[in-house]
Amino acid sequence: MVSAKTEIAVDTFLVGLGVSPGIAIGEAHLLSRARMAAMERSIEPSDVDAEIAAFEEAVAQSRRQLEEVRRKVAEKHPEEHVYIIDTHLMMLDDQMLHDETLHGIRELLLNAEGALKRALERFREVFASIEDDYLRERMNDIDSVGERLLRNLMGESRQDLSSLERKAIVVAHDLSPAETMQIDQNKVLGFVTDVGGRTSHTAIVARSLGIPAVVGLENITALVPGGTPVIIDGSAGTVILNPSPSTFREYLQKRQRYEYFEKELLSYRTLAAETPDG
Repeated sequence: MVSAKTEIAVDTFLVGLGVSPGIAIGEAHLLSRARMAAMERSIEPSDVDAEIAAFEEAVAQSRRQLEEVRRKVAEKHPEEHVYIIDTHLMMLDDQMLHDETLHGIRELLLNAEGALKRALERFREVFASIEDDYLRERMNDIDSVGERLLRNLMGESRQDLSSLERKAIVVAHDLSPAETMQIDQNKVLGFVTDVGGRTSHTAIVARSLGIPAVVGLENITALVPGGTPVIIDGSAGTVILNPSPSTFREYLQKRQRYEYFEKELLSYRTLAAETPDG
């Protein structure tokens, strides 16, 4: 693994998981370096009601945000994308999440952030023991919902993709499915993340939108300053930082070939199916 440094060597190659095919070439736009760090602290019994109220308000605020995302997504995306947002809305109402958090506040006398953090850790333990890859990847959805709750609880806002002023490759610790669905395809050329898997909802959405993506790079947010030239090969799972002129030309040609084949394949979609005997 390449260590973090100010200057990146020419043709620095990184390998992650290619979850959405295609080649993207552009400058890095650093969206986020890390998840929220919830501070756990003890509270007085007299503070319990206020902490419970803060948690419930964070849930209500998160629900309002997701309902607004759902409304926007329903206007321009297929029904299966709306289903992902519905899944996140259902997770907000999960009884175990609420019970574990309220137990932490009432019985353990933890602040709301700390109690929620412990509840999310319990979820991770349960999902980590699941053998099925697809079901295990649903932990990413729990993390997305938990991240939203923590940000609202702590009064923090996350820089979103609407801040992009020009075309770029997004570099983030992670992107939630809700964020991915709201990507402006005229601005986001592709994205790379520290974490993620092939069957995550974020990867599924990226494929459906046709946005090249490589995930699971572990520390790319610590390595790449904003504005760094980046090439993504979403088919091979390769990311090239600070590409040389020869590498740039090579991948420019690869992108042209890929786009040509994509157009050729799309041209066959309107043809009637025929059997060998007519």
